[in-house]
Amino acid sequence: MEQGVSPFSEGGSLRFCLVYPNTYAVGACNLGYATLFRFLNEAHDCTAERLFALDDKRRVLEEPRSLETKRPLDEFAIIAFSFMSELDYLHGAKLLEKAGIPWKREDRGGEGPLILAGGAAPTLNPAPVSAMADVVVRGEWEHDGPAITELMVQGWNKSADSQGIGEALRAFSRAQDLEGALLLTTKPAKEPMAHLSLVPEKGVFAKMALVEATRGCPWSCRFCSARCLYSPYRVAPAKSIIDYARKMKPHANRVGLVGAGLAARKDLVAILKQLGEEDIQASLASLRLDGVSDELLAQLKEHGQRTVTVAPESFRPDTLALLGKKPPLGGFHSSLSRILNAGFHRVKLYMMMAIPKDNPQESVELAYETLAPLGKLAKRIELAYAVFQPKPATAMAKEKISDHKAIKKEAKLIKKRLGSLVGSLELPGPKGALVADLLCRGGASAIELAQASRPKSEAYEKAITQGEKWWLPLGGSI
Repeated sequence: MEQGVSPFSEGGSLRFCLVYPNTYAVGACNLGYATLFRFLNEAHDCTAERLFALDDKRRVLEEPRSLETKRPLDEFAIIAFSFMSELDYLHGAKLLEKAGIPWKREDRGGEGPLILAGGAAPTLNPAPVSAMADVVVRGEWEHDGPAITELMVQGWNKSADSQGIGEALRAFSRAQDLEGALLLTTKPAKEPMAHLSLVPEKGVFAKMALVEATRGCPWSCRFCSARCLYSPYRVAPAKSIIDYARKMKPHANRVGLVGAGLAARKDLVAILKQLGEEDIQASLASLRLDGVSDELLAQLKEHGQRTVTVAPESFRPDTLALLGKKPPLGGFHSSLSRILNAGFHRVKLYMMMAIPKDNPQESVELAYETLAPLGKLAKRIELAYAVFQPKPATAMAKEKISDHKAIKKEAKLIKKRLGSLVGSLELPGPKGALVADLLCRGGASAIELAQASRPKSEAYEKAITQGEKWWLPLGGSI
């Protein structure tokens, strides 16, 4: 199932179960999750195992057991969730119930394993998960992880129970109360270098060794949380990337460079050339249209990359200005033509719908006018739409999300006008967008409201108001 050297190590008295509340195919490629797995197994007196909450059919496991030793959840001292997506809170709550552990913190009464939560979603807004977790880690792990782990080991060795671990963590220098839970706020790492030690043989990134080339983002898109969530923007040394690729060559078909600010690296072509000279195939996770030079395209072709992924969000200039983005030099049609004519098998475009102050009819028509002149080449384009989601820490954090009917109407318009033009079209469901908004911006009642399938109610608005005080501030400074 995996290639590489597993960091798993038995013998630690403090046993963690690291839960990724999604499928193996999704979680095994998450660099933050992989980093925590490696770090805790290298820490003194600790053993960490993994558990992926959903099966291949996206159903929560009926009898949750760890991947490494098949232990049930209630045999671990700490259950640590890595939440990248707000919707995964619902998977996490259901998993605990399947394991016979009450998902609500107040119902556990301090008994059983300590429930710890971290990841991108709780960093933006830790309030929703405070109803589930005893402890929430806000921020990156690398800088303060050693100090937090040492406190957990001390608490366990002193008391051998979850309450003792929680009490010990109160000594952390940036600990505070969070709606009855404990919030630990960490500092950013100096240099990004998250990577996979184990390469999955199945999934989206099958047989690909992933390495973090950048962390954070140098651009100032008004809707996107990447710049704020992982501030400041940092670049991994080229030598470290190349050394990692050499190390993983026996275990992977290719190396994947990951990072929201990848296109800002000036040495990207040089890194690809160096890897190519050493017969190491590489892929880039995503790019910006205005950062795709002919030289970069040529290198990607030499490395056998078949797909180029970019995120225009919209083709409408006024909407792009609202989002804090600009059209590529020469225009969208020219940029897309250049990539397609370079011979790539497909181009995946991430688009946005239900954007505040947008004109859906005009936006869809501009999309058609941009893509239709491509002719048969347009069949190599994949359009993947997502509903605009106001995110804490961004300039658009307080915008209203569109209602169910408006989202459904716009999706119908997109499908009618663009569905037969491109190779494939992905459209989101309106209900999922509203639930995600509640779990993203809401307060401690958000998970329970989402479970009751009442996202748009008076309680919904109240939950958003309650959550606001815990949002990551504009710019990401904690």
